[in-house]
Amino acid sequence: MVQVNDTVLYGGQSVCTVTEICERKVGKEKLLYYALKPVFDGKSTIYVPCANEKLVGKMRRILSAAEIRALIDSLQSDTLDWVENDADRKAQYGEILQQGDRRTIALLIRTLFLRREALKASGRKFHAADEQILERAQKLLHEEFAYVLHIRPEEVPLFITHRLEAAEKESV
Repeated sequence: MVQVNDTVLYGGQSVCTVTEICERKVGKEKLLYYALKPVFDGKSTIYVPCANEKLVGKMRRILSAAEIRALIDSLQSDTLDWVENDADRKAQYGEILQQGDRRTIALLIRTLFLRREALKASGRKFHAADEQILERAQKLLHEEFAYVLHIRPEEVPLFITHRLEAAEKESV
């Protein structure tokens, strides 16, 4: 069960702190809600009805630093299969974001990043829809990694690169 002051991931909002469990009146009913404050956007508050299993199910525990390092180490040269059809790709990659598996999200980021770089090298443009998915995936993963590792979100790509390079040197 989630407690006040717990830090969780919530859906597409990324890292949030449970600030309170409070009653709110909806129509004539009073319902219990988790009040979530996004860590990297303190301006908003998200209210999740405690009795709504589907929405509460979107709250996931954050990874530990050791789990993050192990996840990065597991990536090495893996990528996801590229989906050629734009609509299918958008649907499949969007589903990956909804499911929230961090390793698959990391592979999604790698796949989209490599595709973007290949297109750029050949003078072609990256699809706007792919760029949006990449940005959403990076926000989710980078904010969690930054929070746990006590670095800024924009420092996460360099952290990952250094970690992968160090692992590569060790395996040689």
